[in-house]
Amino acid sequence: MSRLKVRSWSFEEDEEVELYWHGIPFQNSEGLWMLKCLFKRSDGSFKEQITPFGTLPYLRIGQSYINGDFSNRPGKGSLYEIKLPRFVK
Repeated sequence: MSRLKVRSWSFEEDEEVELYWHGIPFQNSEGLWMLKCLFKRSDGSFKEQITPFGTLPYLRIGQSYINGDFSNRPGKGSLYEIKLPRFVK
């Protein structure tokens, strides 16, 4: 499977950042469609990164990214099973 990597990644090498939010698409001065993305760093600060619009299918809020690699990575989180009793008479 091919990998999608953003060349103009503005974070430190091997720094893991979490996608916090992304804005609406816009055209830059060259006529290319782009997205403004807001990433949360490990120290809690935020930094904006402009990415090509074509990365949208790879962007998931809460997902971690390293070195501009937007390929699928396992997400963080917990899985719970909840059983509800049946209240049918």
